[in-house]
Amino acid sequence: DGVTIIPILEEILVVEKRLVLKEEVHVRRTAAAEDVEVPVTLRKQHAVVERVDPEGHASEQINPLSAQEQTL
Repeated sequence: DGVTIIPILEEILVVEKRLVLKEEVHVRRTAAAEDVEVPVTLRKQHAVVERVDPEGHASEQINPLSAQEQTL
């Protein structure tokens, strides 16, 4: 045909962001318990007093609020 096709190109910058595994971190949770004595200010205290006979049976209960209130 006598027709020559000449392609005309254009450069386009394509930016792409990909997640790629770089490293792994392994996390383990452990529970630890320790007994600690901490001094605290006691505001209220409730006590139940049981009278025990020599055989070890409880004979009666005394409510400390009905008796004279004591402060420690």
